[in-house]
Amino acid sequence: MRYLIDKLRNLPNRPNPLGGRGTVDTTVSIRGSDMRSFRVFAAALVCVSVGAACIENGLHILMLLLLPLMVVALLRRDYARPCLWSERATLVLFSAYIVVFCAALVVTHGALTLPSFMVYFTFGTLFVRLMLPLTDRNVAQVIALTVGLILINSILTNHILFGAILPVYLFLLMGTLHLFHLARSRVSAHESSKPPSGNGFFQKWYGKLSFYSVMVLAFTSVAFVFVPRPFLSIPGLTAAMAEAGGIARLEQRISYRDMAGMAGRNRIAFKVVVDYGKLPEDPYWRGRVLEKFDGREWSEGSAPRGMGRLIKWSPTETLDFQFVPFKLQSRVIYVTGLPVEASGRMDRPLLITANGEALVDSPLVFSDSYSVSTVQRPVPVSRTRPPKADPTGVTQRVRTLAEQWTARLSSPRDKASTIASRLRRTYTYRLQPPATPEGVNPVEHFLFVSRVGNCEHFAGALCLMLRAVGIPARIVEGFAGVEKTDLPNEYIVRFGRAHAWVEAVLDGETWTELDASPAVGADISQRGLWRWIVDFYDKTEQRWVKKVVYFDRADQATIFNAMKQLAKGRFSLGALFSSPGAPHVQGGLVAAGILIAVAVILTVSRLRRKRDLSDVYRATMRKLARAGVLSVVHPWHEQNREEIVRKAPGSRAAMARFMDVYLRARFGPDNSVSFRDIERAGRDLVRSVSAPSK
Repeated sequence: MRYLIDKLRNLPNRPNPLGGRGTVDTTVSIRGSDMRSFRVFAAALVCVSVGAACIENGLHILMLLLLPLMVVALLRRDYARPCLWSERATLVLFSAYIVVFCAALVVTHGALTLPSFMVYFTFGTLFVRLMLPLTDRNVAQVIALTVGLILINSILTNHILFGAILPVYLFLLMGTLHLFHLARSRVSAHESSKPPSGNGFFQKWYGKLSFYSVMVLAFTSVAFVFVPRPFLSIPGLTAAMAEAGGIARLEQRISYRDMAGMAGRNRIAFKVVVDYGKLPEDPYWRGRVLEKFDGREWSEGSAPRGMGRLIKWSPTETLDFQFVPFKLQSRVIYVTGLPVEASGRMDRPLLITANGEALVDSPLVFSDSYSVSTVQRPVPVSRTRPPKADPTGVTQRVRTLAEQWTARLSSPRDKASTIASRLRRTYTYRLQPPATPEGVNPVEHFLFVSRVGNCEHFAGALCLMLRAVGIPARIVEGFAGVEKTDLPNEYIVRFGRAHAWVEAVLDGETWTELDASPAVGADISQRGLWRWIVDFYDKTEQRWVKKVVYFDRADQATIFNAMKQLAKGRFSLGALFSSPGAPHVQGGLVAAGILIAVAVILTVSRLRRKRDLSDVYRATMRKLARAGVLSVVHPWHEQNREEIVRKAPGSRAAMARFMDVYLRARFGPDNSVSFRDIERAGRDLVRSVSAPSK
């Protein structure tokens, strides 16, 4: 610490350009045209950090326009002068930037989120620092600001592209820091203004950079696996990361606009892995139940209540599966049948409502996986709150039409079957029908004007017409159908299969499924190269987020339990890789194996370096003993050298070169001498002894 204080006291200073008190550090270690490698590393470091910020915040025109100027500022030859304009003008522009930025915050009334504010402010500060003279202090601040941009985006985004950029950034950061250290060390030692050149200098800094990078990667991996994870997620962080990852939102309501997920119909919504039982051939995946209609859209009813009835079931009718969301954000687990048990991470049970919904307490992100048990039964009717046919939203025209269609029918089942059949036969299904005019009832417009609609229109019309004839009914949003993958017991559901149907009380005991849509789901069975690429990207991104971004206490507990079993001699590969947490255990074991291998290689390489230097020397001396110029390999270098030079005078120069290379490699301060140089000098010495004297 005292050394650093003395260094700071001895740094050259100059007056503050704004005229205030105090001085500003003017030390510039990057001089003239030297340290070109540092300039390239620093420019690449800034480009990568700004690119990472663009992943989360979009390619804003401000960043795109200013990034070339930032690169020019880092590549300029004279770091002692400001770039483009004067230092005072830069500071005035930055002050104006702060004023405009604060005014924008006031005008938008908090629409700009705190993370975005941090990104913009950090970017603006970084730009200003690059326009000023790049003294050593400013260079250090530029490096720190790039670290800040990376840290902000590491919290906000779980995008796999950020995961690919992060190792590149770490390598550039280590290279920039190391080259900056070399530049400052050269200046502080009053060396020549030109850096050392040649292979020795390159091997010196590149070798250390590689070593530092490996060590940083090793320590980061150890910390990632073993540092304790928090018990609870940070409030709002999950939703922020979900939005950053580009997860599709399903509006769990029917607003008669475009179908949910239309922006990426072929993208995978979720995956299902069946553990026990058999999946129905054409399953309906139930989501939220929508009961209220206000004349414009359908929405949820009252607050969710737990399942009040005790469901008894036998194992033979149970379906156990893992629900793994991909590009899906929701608060409900989509299930087929009636859910009886559901649990999430750390085996926390989920709420199963009286409507047959399995709810979670936060939006789904595609890092989570859920264990669900269902039975193929209809949802029972609540005994404490028997459903009633809600007349809200039922207009006179809809009531008249429903009564005309069911005039001669008496049973609720016959009425429901007739209405669904008439809708299916006389109306046209279109995935993207014409938009309903503003202020017009969408159900009336579908029934009496357009006669064209998608599953939401058919479900809404069927529900209101059933209520018009006194039958309790409600809408269920979800998915219809499934797609088998190449893996056993694994299925995927795409957004193109988003669907809506009706549940009605026809017998007084259960909710019966009714579907009036002529088409169930979308025809998305076609295959192709683009489909394979999209699926591969979705699956890779899901594994990245699940196994890296959201590596949590449950994964750590699985690894620690496996280590305990290994220590007790109860380790079984079959049990390990067949367990639910097998992917994480495999990843943990692979990471541990890599770390152990890296540690062993580094240790052996350092020991080998010390041992091999002596081995090369002794091997060379033994060759000279066989050549007859040494009676015995003496323990002292001086004895061997004197005897060799005395018996072979022509080897004096080769002997001097060999000893110089050997001693510099073993006791020198740098790593500029390689094993190849020592071996080459040893071979030259042996040849000089065997060569005929002139």
